[in-house]
Amino acid sequence: MKYIIFAILSSISVSLLAAETSVKGKITGYYTGWGSDTVRVRIEGATYAESDCPVKDGYMTSESDNKGFKTHTSALLAAYMSGKSVSIVVEGCVNSRPRIWGVYID
Repeated sequence: MKYIIFAILSSISVSLLAAETSVKGKITGYYTGWGSDTVRVRIEGATYAESDCPVKDGYMTSESDNKGFKTHTSALLAAYMSGKSVSIVVEGCVNSRPRIWGVYID
């Protein structure tokens, strides 16, 4: 039983290590996809180096790649419109850009 619990906790900690959090900053650009349900945002002070994706011009989310797409895009748009700062949780890449996996509005 101890081995099963250890294996479960190990897999959870590995998946948490894969996610990275961006710098905290205001959204300076909010871009939607052309003919696809995608959103890309730019954040002041960000380098977009998380997940080592080849394109470094913003964080991106896609409806086909993310079950939290509607929640993330709503939160991002609300933060953009209100001028609130955000931090983006990134995991992997989508369209060669860091993929939005979570949004913190600060």
